Amino acid sequence: MRIGILTSVHAPMDTRIYFKQARSLAAAGHEVILVARAGGDIRDLRYVPIPVPESRRGRLRAALRVFRAALRLRCDAYHIHDPELLPLGVLLRVCTRARLVYDVHENVRNQIRNKYWIPRPLRGAVARIYGAIERLCLRWVTHVILAEDSYAPFYRRQAVTVVHNYPILDGVVPPVGERRYSGKPRLVYCGVVARIRGGLEMLEVTAQLRAQYPDIELHVIGPFFPSSFETEVRERMEVLGLTGHVTLHGRLPLDVALEQVSRCDIGLALLHPDPNYVDSLPTKMFEYMSLRLPVVVSDFPLWKRIVDDAGAGAAVNPMVPQEAARIIARLNEDAMLMGRCGASGQRAVQQRYSWEAEKKHLLAVYAEVNATVPADTGTRTPALAGAAAVGMAAGTGRDGEVSGAS
Repeated sequence: MRIGILTSVHAPMDTRIYFKQARSLAAAGHEVILVARAGGDIRDLRYVPIPVPESRRGRLRAALRVFRAALRLRCDAYHIHDPELLPLGVLLRVCTRARLVYDVHENVRNQIRNKYWIPRPLRGAVARIYGAIERLCLRWVTHVILAEDSYAPFYRRQAVTVVHNYPILDGVVPPVGERRYSGKPRLVYCGVVARIRGGLEMLEVTAQLRAQYPDIELHVIGPFFPSSFETEVRERMEVLGLTGHVTLHGRLPLDVALEQVSRCDIGLALLHPDPNYVDSLPTKMFEYMSLRLPVVVSDFPLWKRIVDDAGAGAAVNPMVPQEAARIIARLNEDAMLMGRCGASGQRAVQQRYSWEAEKKHLLAVYAEVNATVPADTGTRTPALAGAAAVGMAAGTGRDGEVSGAS
C-alpha cells in the first residue's frame, strides 16, 4: 500500500510516528510518505515538510497545508495523528476514496480540561463540543488505533486496535548488561517538561537529597510546555541552590536522549494524578526499565501494578517529594537492590513491553485495511482535482516536497 502518515503538530522525528510506525510499515514493504513539520533529518523514506506554525492560529494553516500535500500523494490510506486533522481526513476520504486511519495518542476530552489557554469555565463545554465533532467524523474512519487501552470506551462503535507506545529495543536502546551505579545518584527525567508532569516536584526531590549527596545530579531531557515554564524552573533552581546540580538538555534526538538516560542511575516519572495520566502508560518508564534503571514513579494503580509485578522500583505519591527522596536514598544505599530492580525491569520490557513485540498489531491493522482498498485507485483524478481546488481556495500556498533531509 501507499500510506500517507500525516501530522501538523508533532515533530517529524516523533518517536511513535516516525521511529516506530513509519519505519515499521516501510520495513514491512509499504510505501510510506510522511507529511510533517519541517526540520526532520529523514533519509529512509519520502518526507514532505510543512512550514512550522509560529502561533496557535498558525496551526490551522499548517493543517490545511498538510491536507493539500496529502491530496497530491494519491495514497491508498491516510494515517492521521492529530485531532485537528480529523475533519480534513474525512474530506480526504470523500475526495480520494482512500482509507482513513485515526491514531489517538491522548484522551483529548480530558486533555482539553488542562489547556491553560482556554478559560477554565469554558473547558467543559469545549470538551463536549470536541466529542460531538469527533463522533461525527468517526463515521468516515476505517480504523482507529489507540495508544492506551483506557481510551477504548470512547470508540465502541469503531474498528479499534490498541498499539501501545512501548520502547524500541532493536538498534535504538544502547546495549546495557551488568552496570555500576554512580552513587551520586544521577536522576533522570525524559519527556515533555510541564508543571502537571512533575517539573517542580523533581527539583524539590533533588534539593532534599542534596544535603545527603552533595554531588547529586538531575538530568531533564525534553521540551518545556508551555515554553514560559522553563523560566519558572530556572528561577526555582536558583532558589533551591541547584545550579550545577540540574542539567536541562532540551529536546534531543531519540538515540541521543536514550544514550544520556543510560548514563544515569534512577528514572523519574512523578506526573500529577490527572485523569489523562492515571490510566495511561508512561513510555518513559518503559524506556528507563529497558536501560536497566530502577524507576520511581507516581503511585497510580496501573503504574504501581506494572512496577511491582516487574520488581522494577517503587511507586510514590508524586505530590509528596519527601516520599520520592526517601525511596531514592534507600535505593542509592543498596547497590544490590538497585541491580535487582534494574535487571528485573529490563527483563520485563524485553519479554512484555517492547515495540518489537507490539508492532505486529500495527501491521495487522494495515493487512485488514489493505483488504478493503478499491482495486481502481487510479480513478481518483477527478475528485483529486476538485479537492485541490478547495485547498487553493483556502489560500494555503504551495508546499515544497523533498526526499531526505530538509
